[in-house]
Amino acid sequence: MPPLEKLSISLERQPWAALYRVAIGYAVVPLYQAFGGNVNHWGLVVFFVAILFCLRLGPMVLRKLVRFSPEAHAIWKHRRQLAKRYDSYQWQKLFWSGIGLAVQVWMTRSFNSAAGMLALASLVSGAAGLLLWKRHGVPNEPVLTPQKA
Repeated sequence: MPPLEKLSISLERQPWAALYRVAIGYAVVPLYQAFGGNVNHWGLVVFFVAILFCLRLGPMVLRKLVRFSPEAHAIWKHRRQLAKRYDSYQWQKLFWSGIGLAVQVWMTRSFNSAAGMLALASLVSGAAGLLLWKRHGVPNEPVLTPQKA
């Protein structure tokens, strides 16, 4: 498997998936402010949802534009099937983004802002998804062997 594929697949494994989502959550408020937004405005919620949408849409577009191996496609297909079967797979992503957002809120002491409410909602809903995920005992990755010609 080429290095780009290994990187893209490993980014969705722990601990890397959690780390990059925390970083994204941490960057939401500064990015919103860089575009002229006010942390006390509920437009931040729309901005956050747009970022989550782009994180879902981006890999889909990339898979269409760049040629990847059948092994990588099989891993991604397995992950999509998990996401369809267990909604908690998607909700748990909020948990990690919520941690990053909560750190940003804590550092800026903006607890009573839209950012504070968004961090709290992300943490609570994400934690619920994470608990459901663990309760289902869902396998994380398929075990794939290279195809022989």
